[in-house]
Amino acid sequence: MAALALVAACSGSGDGDDDGGAASGTTTTTAASPSQADEPWAQTLRQLVEEGDGRDNESEGSQRAQDLLVDALDPIAEPLPGGDGFRHPFDQGTNLLGIIEGTDNPDEVVVLGAHYDHLGHDCETDDPDDVVCDGASDNASGVATVLEIGRRLAADPPSRSVVLALWDAEEDDRLGSLAAVQSGVIDTDAVVTYLNWDMQGTDLLPSVADSRWRTQTARSTLARLCRSRCTSYGW
Repeated sequence: MAALALVAACSGSGDGDDDGGAASGTTTTTAASPSQADEPWAQTLRQLVEEGDGRDNESEGSQRAQDLLVDALDPIAEPLPGGDGFRHPFDQGTNLLGIIEGTDNPDEVVVLGAHYDHLGHDCETDDPDDVVCDGASDNASGVATVLEIGRRLAADPPSRSVVLALWDAEEDDRLGSLAAVQSGVIDTDAVVTYLNWDMQGTDLLPSVADSRWRTQTARSTLARLCRSRCTSYGW
């Protein structure tokens, strides 16, 4: 997991910020190449777009998305205690939380997060009869990334425990992750690193097409550690 954290911090420069909504009120479709179409991550991406109907929290589309994601979590993780299986309901949605237990230091936790909710039926498109926000990049792509990393970690469990956290209602000012912290279902004292994926493979502006973004602040301990390691490796 240390290598994963280093990649996240060293892969580019710039400070990103998710303001809880799509940049322009429109959505971007992220497509897999024909050779990748049957990969599990590509299936997750496609299913969330096709079945989610915008994935607004507490909607029927959200329920269908939850069912798909629980099926994806089941073979690679155990439900995090404190919920209804993988589902952890809160006032305005349902988080999905699974854990891959660590081999040597299971009491130390790395959290890999991505929100699965999107904007529902509130998008402007070229077709006035189609107002569904598909949310392929925001954030089916992040969910697919977390699940793919989870599959690889499950096949070769790391030293620390890993929580796979798929958040709901993040478009509503991050209500899902806040609910998890406030409820205590995730022991924040045990968390050594949190990594988040949002809008993978999306160029918001042509000027940043070749950029990568890190989410931790420049003053964080993790950022300082990663910069030090990057320098020592000549990156």
